[in-house]
Amino acid sequence: MMATNTLNNWTVEAVLEESFRNAVILQEAYICEVLDKKCTSTLVKEVPKVFPMLQHRHLRRVRTKDGVMHILICLASQVKDINSVFELLKLSSINIECLGPPELHKVSDSPPLTRAQFIEGSQHWPSSFHEDKQLERVLKGELFPIEDLKRIEQHMVEAIKMAEIARSNGYYAMGVVVVDPSDDEIMVKCHSLCPVDASNINSVELHPLQHTPMIAIDLVARGQGGGIWKYDTNKFYCKSNPTKAHDKEGPYLCTGYDVYLTKEPCIMCSMGLLHSRIGRVFYGEASKEGALGSRYKLHVQQGLNHHFKVFRGILSNKCKALEMS
Repeated sequence: MMATNTLNNWTVEAVLEESFRNAVILQEAYICEVLDKKCTSTLVKEVPKVFPMLQHRHLRRVRTKDGVMHILICLASQVKDINSVFELLKLSSINIECLGPPELHKVSDSPPLTRAQFIEGSQHWPSSFHEDKQLERVLKGELFPIEDLKRIEQHMVEAIKMAEIARSNGYYAMGVVVVDPSDDEIMVKCHSLCPVDASNINSVELHPLQHTPMIAIDLVARGQGGGIWKYDTNKFYCKSNPTKAHDKEGPYLCTGYDVYLTKEPCIMCSMGLLHSRIGRVFYGEASKEGALGSRYKLHVQQGLNHHFKVFRGILSNKCKALEMS
């Protein structure tokens, strides 16, 4: 399942966390028919005290199907065997006369993240679900309206132009454009400074950190009155507006900005984009060592203090052709 939009023979795909696409994992649990429905409220209150399911709070305790009510007692892993179920309930003074015999039943092991997972899991046992409407639109392929797709294409065209300039000057054909989506203003346009043939280049001139996205971040800093590297200003475009740092939302260099890259960034550059608090990344060509969808999915890695959206495939054929020509 891919979340995609298509325009002019290219398709944009949202690079999502794998958990959104995963099938529902099931595990066994013990349920009992509620023979006396007058006991339901007491059972719902008392059973969780005996068998708390803190990691499975998404599961409803009671299900009514075809006029028959069942209560979820516990996970099979919580008891030694089926005989232990009633033994433990008796110790807590729960009236087991209200219940039919325990029986094994399948339930979902984790909360549903999507409506499709919710529907699949509910076929076995009901659960709670809080729908993310934006995510559901993405999963349906409703990523962008046509006008947004046109703007995305235009910005990638500018990135490709930068890559072509790089290639004509003996550098690797990689281009980047940074855009403030609040007003669709281009903040930075730059290209790779890594020469295809470095044999005649003084090693002092080759900076190991000057990958194309890192240059773009530094140029954003320059536009806000900072920056650390020196460049030939005729090669790149940098919107000089120090007040932008104070006007835009957020305290970081690229808070909320969009980045357009002709090629998927490596792990170092992806971390640079993360630390600068980029909002969205669009790239054309995937990379075997890429960190935003190919080898890793850094942008959705749990434990990191920032996450951002990633879309790939924009003018992919033209981006791939840059390295072939």
